[in-house]
Parts: sequence; structure tokens; C-alpha cells
Amino acid sequence: MLLQDFIDENKSIETLFNNLAPDYHSFATQVKQRQSLYNAIDLIFRYKIAEYEVKNESEEFKQESGFKRFEEFVNEIDDRNVKLLIQNTHLIVDELYYGLDSDNYNIKHLITEAAEEKGIIEREKEIISKSSIINLVLNFEFLLSSCLRVYLKHEGSNINYFDKKLSLKDLEHSSETFDQIKELAIDKTIEDILRKDFKEILIYLEKQIFQPHLNKKRLPLSTYQYINEVYETFQIRHLYIHNGGIFNSTYKSKTNSDVEIGSFVEEYITTDYFNERLKAFTQLGINLFINFTDCFIKWHYKNGEVEKVNSILDDLNTIVVKLLRDKKFEESSQITEFLLKNKSNHLVYHVNNAIGNILSDNIENNDSHSNSIKFLESSFDKILEESESEAKQDDDLWKQLECLGSKIILNRENCFEDTKDLLLKAKLKKVDWLMEVIYWPLFLVLSKNEPEFIEFREELIYSLIKGDD
Repeated sequence: MLLQDFIDENKSIETLFNNLAPDYHSFATQVKQRQSLYNAIDLIFRYKIAEYEVKNESEEFKQESGFKRFEEFVNEIDDRNVKLLIQNTHLIVDELYYGLDSDNYNIKHLITEAAEEKGIIEREKEIISKSSIINLVLNFEFLLSSCLRVYLKHEGSNINYFDKKLSLKDLEHSSETFDQIKELAIDKTIEDILRKDFKEILIYLEKQIFQPHLNKKRLPLSTYQYINEVYETFQIRHLYIHNGGIFNSTYKSKTNSDVEIGSFVEEYITTDYFNERLKAFTQLGINLFINFTDCFIKWHYKNGEVEKVNSILDDLNTIVVKLLRDKKFEESSQITEFLLKNKSNHLVYHVNNAIGNILSDNIENNDSHSNSIKFLESSFDKILEESESEAKQDDDLWKQLECLGSKIILNRENCFEDTKDLLLKAKLKKVDWLMEVIYWPLFLVLSKNEPEFIEFREELIYSLIKGDD
């Protein structure tokens, strides 16, 4: 499914950036030490410059101009090479001042090694930052182009393709068939859309696609809370591709940023910056896909294709479960709210909606959550009765498990004991779904309400891995 591919690719980009970017906290300690080594030498060098510039001043002034800060810096570092630097400060100052022509090989080696490491770190950081930002935008554009392709194939006869004229050269490759000409027109339309400024793309989608087909009360994409972050990231992508990754006046005027013109983009991209942009792109991508899906669902209903609608909704719910497992609670809630607008009486959708809201602490003044709780409360007795009746007939633990979801969400009495008993029965019966069920997001809610469940679950997982009966 397009949306699942989009989310999976964003997750891959996130993993690459947070695990490999050398300038961020998640990177290996040894790289931090290499960076520290260069920082120490850099401080020594600045001390030498300061000393040279104020040679007629007092020794106390010289100390304050750089050397004291260097000592304080080194005292905070637990690194053998940096300690060697502090022991040989004056030798290193001479090396830096007179060049690297002396016979002191050890000091010369430290300086050249640190300079090389600095270059490696900067290149690694530039490559990872650049590829992460470009891939983030590219993945979003691929989702958009794929949705547009589906839409235009269905509604193509009503689209003017920006009054795009096809040349004879274009048509000769179509083998003069209508379907191929239509494909070519769609390709050119998508190409033209993606060439537009990001904000112009949103205007086109609203006016040409969503407003004519969807509920007039829906919020337009331009009101999306992260729209400025996404727009700014598109501009960063342009800098990487067209300006060598250097900030220019065009970026500054379009984003109202206070960055220094001529500075490098990778210095601006911190872990927090990137993860905020990742969240913004993921949520906007979900929002965009849901709007297109709303159009597709209306087509299917119009054609009497109810089963196709149900299939689409079930596929989306599968994505919700994966998002909950990855602790992307806000993103999961985006989808469950859409699911419930289409099927307001679906038990599993209400359960998953409540899970996302509870785990993200988004339950106050949340109408969607309140509606789910009301639904679960009003239907609980009936669900429990049906579950117990069917379970008695065939001893179906799965039916009991379905009922357990409502019980946990509503935090009913004995829900921990009931869950524990049911999982132990499933283990005794050696059901094939137990290991998967243990990792259900539902049990994160139970762990939040009943902390002792965490220890029970860990022991159960350990026993299953060992193969204990």
C-alpha cells in the first residue's frame, strides 16, 4: 500500500540519520572524542593567535584570552590523546606557530591526525544530512505523484493538464493509442505539478481535486500545523541541489529566516531539527493520502463497490497498528479519526483510536477520544456477552482476547488478572499467535495502568524464547 511504503521509507531515513550522523548524540563515543581532539587543538591555535596579538600585554591577560578556557575544556574530557595535548601545550603552540617542520613526531602526528579526523567528520555529516533531507522530500513527492496518478487515471477526462500541448515527438512514442496518449498527458501533468513551488502545489490540490469532491467543512491543507516546516525543508533541499548546500538570499526571503548568508546548511541541521521535519512530513503525507483516499472511497461507493471500501479501511487499520507499535501515536490518531468517520460503529477502530490518544496523553478536550470511550462503554456488556458465549462453544481464546481490548481501555476491574490468565492459557495451548499478541500496543495501555504487567510480560516472553512449558 502506498501509505505503508511512505511510512516505512521515512522510518528508514530516520534510522539512517539518527544512527549515523556523526555530530549528534546517538553517534559512537569514539567519534565524539575525535571531535573533542580537534576542538582542543583549535583552542590551542586560537590561544596562540591571541598571544601573538597581545604580546605586550600582561601574562594574566594572555591567560584569559584563550589558555584558561582550554584548560577548563580539557579537564572535562576523559581522553588519553587530549591529556597528552595538555601536557605538551607549549610544544604544540610552537608547532602551530612555526609549522610542522620540527622533529617532534608525536605532536606532529596528533595535529595532522586531528585535522584529518575533522575533515572526515565534516564530510560524513554533510553527506548524511544532505541525503536525509533530499530523501525525505523525495519520498513525499513520490507519495504525492502516486496518488495523483491514481486520481488522474480516474478523473483524467475532466482535467485540462494545465493546457499542456503535446508535440508530435511526444505522440510518436505513444503508438497512437488513446491509453498511451493519456498516460503521457498524466506524466506531463504530474511533472508540471511537482515543478511548482510547494505552496502552489497545495493550492492546486485544493482547488482542482479536494474542494470539488470532498466535504466543504474539511480543513484545507494550507491550515496544517506543520506547513511552514515542510515548506522550509523544501527550500533546504533546493539549497543542497542548486546552491552547494549554502544559505542564500532567496532562502532567507522565502522563509523569513535569520540564518547567515554563506553559512553551510549541515551546520543548521541538528537532531531535533531533523526529527521535527520527519514528523512534519509524515503527518502531512498521511493527511494528503487520507484526502485522496476519501475521493477514492466516494468513487467506490458510487459504483456500489462496498467490499473495496472495506478493504481500503482494513488496510489503513493495519497501518495504524504498526504506527502504534512504533509509538507514532499522533500519526495513528490521524488515520483512526478518518476510519471512524467512515465506520463509526467499528469496535477495533475505536479501540485503536483510544490507544493512540491514551498513550500520547491526548484525552483532554478530545472529542474523538470521548466518542470512542462512549462507544466502548455503551457496547461493552453486549461485547462481553457475545465473547463469552462464543468462547464457551469452542473454547476460542481469540474471541476472549477481542473483548479484553475494551476492558483494558475502560480500565475495568480485574483487567490485569484476566489478561494474565488468558495469556497463560494461550501459552499452555501453544497457540501460534501468542508471541505476536504480546507486543500489541493495547498492552502498553495496560502497562501504563498496571505497572506490574511489564514484569509479567517480560517473564512470559523469556519463557517463550526458551521454550519452557
